[in-house]
Amino acid sequence: HNSGLPPATLISFVWSLGGLTVSWVIIKLHETRLYRKALANVQKQIATSGLESDLEQLITAEKCRIAASRTFVQRFFSIKALHGILMFVSWVNIAGRIFATRLRSDFTCHTYPVYKPIDVPGMDIPDSADLVLLPTHDPNYSRLPWAKFGLVKWGVVMLLAPFFGAAVVGAVYSLIAVKVVARRSHNDEYVREDLSAQQAVPGQAKAVDVGP
Repeated sequence: HNSGLPPATLISFVWSLGGLTVSWVIIKLHETRLYRKALANVQKQIATSGLESDLEQLITAEKCRIAASRTFVQRFFSIKALHGILMFVSWVNIAGRIFATRLRSDFTCHTYPVYKPIDVPGMDIPDSADLVLLPTHDPNYSRLPWAKFGLVKWGVVMLLAPFFGAAVVGAVYSLIAVKVVARRSHNDEYVREDLSAQQAVPGQAKAVDVGP
């Protein structure tokens, strides 16, 4: 019957709404901290070298530089990573309803504690139909996935399983990102050294035609 949400579903809603709320606060905190750090670095650059450029562009470039220079530990153990993990926990706990809910065009909610005659298109229900009491307990409770675990264990599983699953994916992503950034930095450094070496070798300078 559909007289109300089962406790296990309510637990998933707690993880989903709680995760969304906490992750939003976390990502706003991350944005604020990153902006302040980038602004401080840009102000130091302007004070020391007297750069004259668009401040917003300098801050954006500095934010990208800070993000790219982070180590694996700084990437993985960060509030931004925690934000992504909590968002995944929220998604798993709300997306599960898609697989647990039957999508039927004739779905109609009933009011506890009885089934009652209702006017539904395509259903011929006489006005004299008897009211049928709903059972207090689901007679097919054993078919539900949380029946085997118990509500407490089910709630723990729905929290920790996606949490650690997202953490593993985040660790792999962080490791790959660090290696990619390191390779790009090595290639850029090699190109700069090669250009410096060419400019230092006599006779390598390009001839310039100054005219008669």
